[in-house]
Amino acid sequence: MNRFESLRFDSHHEGLANRASMLAQEVERFISELKPGRSSAMAVTKLEECHVWMGKAIRDDQIALSNTADTDKAMETLKAKTTNDRWVK
Repeated sequence: MNRFESLRFDSHHEGLANRASMLAQEVERFISELKPGRSSAMAVTKLEECHVWMGKAIRDDQIALSNTADTDKAMETLKAKTTNDRWVK
């Protein structure tokens, strides 16, 4: 699998992605309670960036684990939908 192929999370990594999303939403709610301004806007931007990198790290972890399993079977299971769909609302 190369870095540009689509990947569907397995149940374990789906759980990690959901947890990352819930944590990001909690931090976003906290930031929304602060006075609007450049600092809070930058905090949201960096939180979005962090969320993207968490998705990449989860994806990389799944790929690394799949490389230790039966490659053909793992590839059939993993190919499907991009992780970007998971992060865009």
